[in-house]
Formats: sequence, C-alpha cells, structure tokens
Amino acid sequence: MKLSVDRVKFLKAIDIVSPLCGKHAKSELHYVCVDVIDDKVRMQSTDGEQSVVVDSKDHEILRGGSVMINPQKVIAMLRESKDEYALIYDDDNAVKVETRFSKFSIPSANPDTFPRCKAKVESPIAFDAKQFCDALRRCGHACDTDSTRYQLGGVLMHFAGDHANFVATDGRRLATVAIKLDQEVSENRCIVPAKSVGSIVRAFGESQRCNVQVVGNDLVVQNDQMTFQTRLIEGKYPKWELVVPARIHNSVLLNAGHVYSAVRQAAITATADSAGIELVFTDGNLSITSRTAEVGAAKVDLPVAFDGQLNLVMDYRFLQDFLKGCDPEAMFELHAKSATEPALFVDGLCRYVIMPMSRQ
Repeated sequence: MKLSVDRVKFLKAIDIVSPLCGKHAKSELHYVCVDVIDDKVRMQSTDGEQSVVVDSKDHEILRGGSVMINPQKVIAMLRESKDEYALIYDDDNAVKVETRFSKFSIPSANPDTFPRCKAKVESPIAFDAKQFCDALRRCGHACDTDSTRYQLGGVLMHFAGDHANFVATDGRRLATVAIKLDQEVSENRCIVPAKSVGSIVRAFGESQRCNVQVVGNDLVVQNDQMTFQTRLIEGKYPKWELVVPARIHNSVLLNAGHVYSAVRQAAITATADSAGIELVFTDGNLSITSRTAEVGAAKVDLPVAFDGQLNLVMDYRFLQDFLKGCDPEAMFELHAKSATEPALFVDGLCRYVIMPMSRQ
C-alpha cells in the first residue's frame, strides 16, 4: 500500500480511531489498520468490545493494499511536520512515513490478523448528531462504573414511538434527556457502556446526522464517513421514572453561567471528602457557601427572583456536571420541596435529579 495523505485530515482521522488501540492483550489490536477499498482509505481500530471505522476520499492512492500503523508514533511524526502532504507506505515488515525533510521507518504487523468491523445498519433510527451526542454527554456523567449493579455503568437508551429517552443514574443523582424523533419506531431499550459514550461523542460530535441501530447485543452508530460499534450491557435497568419528582411549588429560574461560576468559586474550599456546598435561598438572594477545616470557607451571593426560604446541601461535583452542559446564557429551572427530598433541575430537554446531602 502507498498513500499520499493530506496531513491534517489524516491526523484528524487517526485521532478518532487511536484511543481504542493498546487496550487489549492481543498485539494486533495495538495498531490502526489502514485498508484501501476502491477509491477510499479506511482506518479502523478495536479494543475487542468497541470498534471504530473512518472512511476518507481525501488522500491520493498510489498503490492498493493494507498496512498496520502504530498510531502514537505516526501521530507524533505528522504533528511535528508542517508539510501539507505526507507519504505513507509499507516496505517488508515496516511502515515508511516521508515528508519533504523527514523520513521514518517503524515496525508493523500483519494486516491479515486484524479483526475488521463488519457492522451495518439496515433499519436505523435517524438522529441529529449533535442532539444525540449532547444527550449521551449530559447523561454520561451520572453513570456508576464502580457499582456491582453493572446496569448502572452505562446510559439507557429507550426508544418508543417518536421519542428517545436517554437515562443514567448512580443512585445519588439521575440525568435524563428526551429527544423527539422524525420517525415512529418500535419500542426498544439498550444500555450503552460509559466508556463507549466518550468514543461516540468524539467520533460524531461534529457531524450533522447519524444513524443508530441495535443489532443483536451491539449498538451501531453510523454516517457516511464513520461507523462505531460497541457491545451493550446486558440486564434490566431500574425504573428510573419513579425517581423524577414532579415540578413543585418551590421553584426558581436561574442563569446557568452565573450559577456555574458561583459553584466553581464555592468549590475552591470544598474537598472530595467534604464535597457538600450549601445553597441558601432567601427573598431575592442565593448564597452558595462551603466550609472545610483543612481548606477554609467561601461564600458567593447571587441576586435571584425568589420569595421565601429554602436550604439545600449538594455535592458540588454533581452541580458542576449539570451546569457545564448548559448554555451559559440560558436560564434553567430548579424545583425543590425540602432539604431532604430530591431536587429537580430542568434545562430544555434535560432533567437532572440530585439527592441532597445531610448537613455535617
């Protein structure tokens, strides 16, 4: 195989596929497999449970074939170069990379040993890719990858009628996002592993559209240039609907950017072991405070449109996970009944439930 590659576009593709390399004991899975298929160059990688494929027609094919490349080495070589194009080809058991002023030779492996991804979608559900990735990203924070209840280690996707619900919980908080579909679909549920959420967002976060389908015990996400396949988590997800409280009378409308800044400031004197910060609502004011013996104390005041008295103690990390997904210029709703019952945060299609902490 011999290619004259657009250096920037080749780097962008290899950045998408390389994170799966090196996570398996099999040596061939430490490489990115590059194949010439008709008039396109296909790059793919797998860790045995996830596979990602990127197709491109941006490179000149000088000779067909296949080659296995060490992604870390090739990325380092191409990033140091300032040339627009680079030459990549196989030579015996090595891969050669050449630019105008540099020549590299690195060991390769037999491409025949690489397990190619054969995933196809035939009856997919079409999504706006940004909406799809945002829903996964906002729910992904709430997964519990350390729980013995392994179902909580992923994001539930529930398809029914013209809606898709994305849900994740670790027992102390719950995130859910509802997306309206452009088509009617049969009811189906699947649990996407937390580690695959980041891979999907990285691959499709800048795309326009993507197609999604559950195939056996795998989820396949695909568009014209990329395919991602992951093994799903088996098991039954808890009845999450019972956890989401109704919108109740103690409600307030808050600016996401202002509250996020205030929470970050208050968190400066919090610690992982003492992560609780107090939100004190009084007439026209919100005070966010934290106090630890080791670090010190902080208090940040914000003017808010609220009448009454409400005190909540919450883990600052959970608040930050919700707030960093909000548009900083947008307003979100907070609904809370008391200091001991779940609080509901609403930002557009996203609902976020946080269990308050007890006062120390």
